[in-house]
Amino acid sequence: MKHFMRQLLSMMIGLLFSTLVWAAPNQAALQAAWQAADKAAQKGPSTAAIAGQATLNIPANYYFVPKMQANALMKAMGNSESPELYGLIVPNDEKDNALFTVEYQADGYVKDDEAKDLNPDDILQSDKEGTEQANEERVKQGYPALEVTGWAQKPVYDAASHRLTWAM
Repeated sequence: MKHFMRQLLSMMIGLLFSTLVWAAPNQAALQAAWQAADKAAQKGPSTAAIAGQATLNIPANYYFVPKMQANALMKAMGNSESPELYGLIVPNDEKDNALFTVEYQADGYVKDDEAKDLNPDDILQSDKEGTEQANEERVKQGYPALEVTGWAQKPVYDAASHRLTWAM
């Protein structure tokens, strides 16, 4: 894991410096956050508890970084801290540069008859607007702005569990 985290950190830093022109972030803080994430990471295959509401199956060749270290890492990478962030999933493959956030939002109850009226376009637009607002802080810290481009999974409502899930 430590070897992989170092490689991932080096790769991310290299990509940032080679493909973008912007003010350099605090590399010492970023390295310290990756080291803390490395120490706390849970190797898959395993199961991670999320907000006392769900369990997440972490597949082999992936690691789950818990809430505290995930928030510190996201902040070091130019994002704001989030009480909804419960962890990160990172691959243990130097060729895979993905980073997945795991969030839980207790936004409220969705009635079964109201779920059919949810508009994915409205949800997407709301997240795009929130990302644009958060970009102000990212740019101030010397990081490039993010862009929400669409759905990885459109909203799906499970009437049996009364849960709405989606991925962008």
